[in-house]
This record gives sequence, structure tokens and C-alpha cells, in this order.
Amino acid sequence: VKLDKIAIDQGKVILHLSGIDLLDGTPILDIKPYLPYADTVLDATGGFAPDALQLKFDVRFSEQARQLCQRIKTSDIDLEVLITQLLSHDPRPAYYGEDRAHKQFGMRLLDFDVKWEVRGTSVCVLEIVKISG
Repeated sequence: VKLDKIAIDQGKVILHLSGIDLLDGTPILDIKPYLPYADTVLDATGGFAPDALQLKFDVRFSEQARQLCQRIKTSDIDLEVLITQLLSHDPRPAYYGEDRAHKQFGMRLLDFDVKWEVRGTSVCVLEIVKISG
């Protein structure tokens, strides 16, 4: 969609949009910003995040984590590459701050629990556990 203008009427925020296929009055639940480095719309402009994200961390794997990634690697999925792509952008909560670098974090990714921590300018993947189910 294209955001034409934003208006405030009697305390309600009204978004005026074009280029959208909806009936008048249809609720819009979620609008994501256009990201020029990730989206391909030839005449679109982006003001929210015009530049590509810079990688923040080098990602390293414990021996256990690397071995598991190698065991399950297929033509469809390379878990090591996927985890590296995610963690290199620093998925820690923004409110967390830089001063607590050694706290252990975890995330569920596909059928795995991934545990990791920040060590200086690197992220170390400590453990990857397959979720039973």
C-alpha cells in the first residue's frame, strides 16, 4: 500500500491509503514499512529503514552445536547458515543493553531450541537441542 496521508479526527488516527484492494471500512490489522534493501517495488520509496542492516556479530558454534548442524544438513535446510544469519544481527531485546553481555539467551527455531550468548563481538551458539514431538 501507499500511505498518502495521516489525519487525526476527534482523537482518532486515520490513515489514507492507496494501491490497496479492500472494501471501504475494512479493518487493516498490520502495516509493515517498505524496506528498499529487502523489498522489490520499482517506484516505491522508503523512509523507515532505507539502508540494509549491518551485521553486528561474528557467530561461532560449540562443537556440539556444529556437529548437530552437520548431522541434519539437507538440500532444503542448512541450520548452521540459518542460525548464523539470525544471530549476526543481534536478536537480543533492545532494552537489554550492552552491559550484560554474558547472559545466556535462547530461541526456538524450527524444531530446535538454540541456546547462545554474546562474548565480546561474537555470539557463541552453546547448544542446539531437537524438540521432541
